[in-house]
Amino acid sequence: NWGEILLAAPCTECDEDVGGIWYWQPGRGFQTMRLIHTAPLYNTGIFLSQPAQILVAYGSTANENIGFTHDHLLIRWSHQQDFTQWVARADNYAGSYRLPSGSRIVGGMSTRQRDLIWTDIELWSMNYLGGQGAHGVSLVYGFQKIGTSCGLIAKHATVSFRGIVYWMGHSNFFMLG
Repeated sequence: NWGEILLAAPCTECDEDVGGIWYWQPGRGFQTMRLIHTAPLYNTGIFLSQPAQILVAYGSTANENIGFTHDHLLIRWSHQQDFTQWVARADNYAGSYRLPSGSRIVGGMSTRQRDLIWTDIELWSMNYLGGQGAHGVSLVYGFQKIGTSCGLIAKHATVSFRGIVYWMGHSNFFMLG
C-alpha cells in the first residue's frame, strides 16, 4: 500500500497478456484499478521501499529506443514519493540496476534494516543511500551480495517476523537477522 492507495503488479511470468503496475485510490470516482502508464510494462513483482517511500519493481522492463526488453534480473525504482515517475534524471531519484548473476529475480521485500532481493541462487541487499550523483548518476541505492546458494524457491516463500527474515530455498530453510 501507498498510504490509502492500493498498488498491484500482475505476475507477467504467470500471464504474459497482463502487465504493468496498477493503482486504486478511494474517493477518486473510479471503481476499478488504473494502469500507471509511465511504470515498467512487465515485472515479476513490486514492493514499497521504506522509509523513503520509493516503489521498487523487479524482473522488470528495460526501455529501449525501439521498444522494450523484459529483463529478469533488472530492478527499477520510481522517484521518491511519486510512483508515476520512472525515468531517471538528474533532478529525481528514479533509477535502475541489473544484478550481475543469477538467471532471474524471484522475490523482494523491504525490512527495517534494508531491502532484500532474491534471485534463484543468491540474496542481495539493496541499501538506501538517499541521493543523486553528478551528471544524473544514481546514488539512491547500493547493492551488495550477502548470500550465495540461498536463492528463493518461490515469490511468496519469505516472511519477516520480529526483525528476522525467514525464507525457503531450493534445498534448505534460511534466516537473516
